[in-house]
Amino acid sequence: MGKLKDKAVKVWADDEIQWRTLQHNKSKDFVRRALNPKEHPVIKKDSRLPKGYGASHQMGSTTMESGSLKGKNIAYPNITTTGRDKKLEWPDPKQAVKTAVEKGEYVEFKTAGEADHFARKYKRGTSIR
Repeated sequence: MGKLKDKAVKVWADDEIQWRTLQHNKSKDFVRRALNPKEHPVIKKDSRLPKGYGASHQMGSTTMESGSLKGKNIAYPNITTTGRDKKLEWPDPKQAVKTAVEKGEYVEFKTAGEADHFARKYKRGTSIR
């Protein structure tokens, strides 16, 4: 029984960390899309999605190799918005990183592992899970 309780506490703590990270960054467009998915458009027809599914926020992580963020560990959206109408697009991974950095649409972490964990588990801090 102790192991199950310990696991539940760890899951809850992880959910709390994801939620706090999202709340701290809710001025970012991709975070608003993650926190309120029903209020934002989705990409519905894309070969990377299962039939019948849509996506408005899908995350990646990287350690920056150049530029002003060289050596920084970031999580960023793979799905970005363009123009005033905030149309969603899903560019190739290199372009997604470039766009995220240009727009300030990323979250910085101390380690690559933290950035990767957030990119994989960020939904735990939302209502979507």
